[in-house]
Amino acid sequence: MAALVVLGARLTRAGGRLRFLSVVVGCALAVALLTLAWELPEAMFPAGPDPLMVDPLRGPVATTLAVIAAPVVALILAVGRLSSEVRDRRLGALVLLGLGRRGVLLVAAVEILVPALLGSALGVGVFLLLRVVLTAVAAPVLAQPIAVGESLAVVGAAVVALAAVLALAPVRRLRGLGAGVFEAAVLRPSLWRLTPLPIALGLILAVYVTPPDHVSVRTGYALFGAAVAAAATVALSVPLLTSWIARMLARGRATWVMLAGRSMETHGVAISRRVTALGVTTFIAFVAIGYLGLYESSGVRASYVHQVEEGPQEISVSSPGEQPVPADLIERLAALPAVEGVIPRPTVSPASCVARDGVCPRVFVGTCSQLALVAAVSGCVDGRAAWITHADAPDDLFAHLWEVDAAHAPTRVGLSIGVTGESFSARVDSVLTQDVRATMDRWWHPQRIDLFVPSSIARENGAPEPPSVNVIASAGGEVRGDVERLAEEYGMQVFAPAMPDYEQVVTMRVTVWTVVGASIAVALLVFVVASIDRARARRRGRARLVAVGIPARILRGSQALATAVPLATAIAMALGLGWTALAALMRLDASQRAGLPVDGSALITVCVVITIGALTASLATLPLTRSRIRPEDLRHE
Repeated sequence: MAALVVLGARLTRAGGRLRFLSVVVGCALAVALLTLAWELPEAMFPAGPDPLMVDPLRGPVATTLAVIAAPVVALILAVGRLSSEVRDRRLGALVLLGLGRRGVLLVAAVEILVPALLGSALGVGVFLLLRVVLTAVAAPVLAQPIAVGESLAVVGAAVVALAAVLALAPVRRLRGLGAGVFEAAVLRPSLWRLTPLPIALGLILAVYVTPPDHVSVRTGYALFGAAVAAAATVALSVPLLTSWIARMLARGRATWVMLAGRSMETHGVAISRRVTALGVTTFIAFVAIGYLGLYESSGVRASYVHQVEEGPQEISVSSPGEQPVPADLIERLAALPAVEGVIPRPTVSPASCVARDGVCPRVFVGTCSQLALVAAVSGCVDGRAAWITHADAPDDLFAHLWEVDAAHAPTRVGLSIGVTGESFSARVDSVLTQDVRATMDRWWHPQRIDLFVPSSIARENGAPEPPSVNVIASAGGEVRGDVERLAEEYGMQVFAPAMPDYEQVVTMRVTVWTVVGASIAVALLVFVVASIDRARARRRGRARLVAVGIPARILRGSQALATAVPLATAIAMALGLGWTALAALMRLDASQRAGLPVDGSALITVCVVITIGALTASLATLPLTRSRIRPEDLRHE
């Protein structure tokens, strides 16, 4: 056995420095990234003795960080198969010489374990370095230091084991030198590669048909299983789909197209393996960006984001003792540069709610210009009270909450209604119309106003000044600070959009984009290393084509096409499955508005970065496509 271990250690040189260093670097990055993904949620949102006191953002952040495992696994798979042709031929020679299967597996295991163990040890140092950097850079979002504990040992062992399993899987098929396939042999990927597709679509359909009020833990498991199956579909189906496209290209009349098709037919799996991580990363990015949009547009968070980033925002200033807000304070607030207007907030409601089936209409007391700040209403006249009907309310805004009995509205015209709270009566002699969609262009969750009472009528009837006012201002934190400082001078209370909720959104954004960025970086690293290895492995085949007179430009064109087809296929599969998964996820939240909550510009940016990165890596390997022949390029072991 000692001799086999020594033989395995020597075999590490079979793939050259590229394979050895790639396995070391790949395992080091895997250990560092996976350990960070494990420990960061605990450092950001520590789990206390009471589970109910844990920050609700911990779950989404932990789930988002966990998806970094997908491109990391692709990285380990890629580096484990780099420059493996020479290794496989030499292992096949051992089989031909009579070495048993266990002995061959032992030699192969030692060959991969030597660099994997070295990389795992190096990954510990990389993790410690990243821990120091993150502690300094992300100190405001860390509730406690990033721990160094058993997770580091567990991840290190898991990475080494995974690298060994993925690298040894092809070795089990070795039967000696005679079992090797010819370089020109056409290998048809099996239809079994499509097995995860119906699983993913079935689970997505199960989630899609689940009513929002029937969501349970099983629904979450189904959604997670659908995401895993979809990622596996992207990874496994691309070689099969590429082989179908290659059959058509191989019949092309152009030489470079025919060569590209033939190359994909004979080496489709190896070519597609380069883009696996890019395809999986595109799927992850689509779902992550969609989930971020879903998170931001859920509940009151959407309103806070809209007010803080886009505007306008509504800031409430009130008297702690129910005393009227001083008139000079209102004037000073209205004079602030970013303030659009100040609206009084009297506590009023109609004396009778019978006409609205027990639901009291909401009353707005003010001027038409003040009403225009919060609602797109037509036909308003100062000095004339009016009922307000609501037109064009979207279904996803629960239109039944906006309905006004239009058939009875004309009967209200000309009636006098009593308004409680301020103890006065107002004569209603007109009807206004609020355009809900136009209001939504300005406010994410617009107010519902059913009755407009001019402030002049309220003053004529002796109504007291309101104990609170709403300040309508443009977006930004500066005006918020100005309002708070003025209110403090008068001893007033201020309520503004909750910053902790907005800070949660910012934290989620940073997490999502960190994961997406790290995934893209890892996927491009896989592509670069695999492209270099592929160019070196095909060096002799290209040399033979050059020897028979094929120009270098045709070889480069065929290489570019053989890269572009699998890449486009992987991205198309990722976007399609990502869209279906996100559509199912949206069904679980009944408060969502119509349309996928995906930032189109962000998604396009991700796809462009991936495409440009892959194109740049491909161009960087073109010099390896030599137009001159060296004697060693025509040799074959």
